[in-house]
Amino acid sequence: MTLFETAPDGRDFRLLIRPDCSLSPSGVKAIVLIFSLVAFLIGGFMLILGAWPVLPFLGLEVAVLVVVFLMLQRRSTFYDLVEARGDHVSLRQKSQYGETSGTLNRYWAQIKLSGGRHWYPSKLLVGSHGKFVERGPNSNGKRTAACAVAMIKSARCSLMKRFNCNCILSGKRK
Repeated sequence: MTLFETAPDGRDFRLLIRPDCSLSPSGVKAIVLIFSLVAFLIGGFMLILGAWPVLPFLGLEVAVLVVVFLMLQRRSTFYDLVEARGDHVSLRQKSQYGETSGTLNRYWAQIKLSGGRHWYPSKLLVGSHGKFVERGPNSNGKRTAACAVAMIKSARCSLMKRFNCNCILSGKRK
């Protein structure tokens, strides 16, 4: 999921990038419960037939299923946030490695979109003074490119307005 918001004056913006996670926590509980119920019904049937050695493997199967879904739900809390307010651009990221944050001076901040080679997706890089950080590594290439274009347009327009110039992008005067 990607959310790009601009202020009414077009100067400030907020870009929030989250991994695509379409299954809600209640949906995860329902799926795990259904799979567990089916596995335990099969286990009970096998126990009645006298094949009791199947039970530990069914328990292991359910445990692996629960762990995988917990990992997927944990991934849904990850995000990348790029927020420009006033003269500062703040960067925040939550990933499997923890939370990181930083602040850049708006006039030195740069936005780069590096094209991926062959099948590699493009990368959205934000930084200044030669140090760049990748934003939204979990998003697809088309969405990353659209975010970069929107951020560049917003930043360009805000600089043009600051210096009392006109901002002309894609044939529209802003």
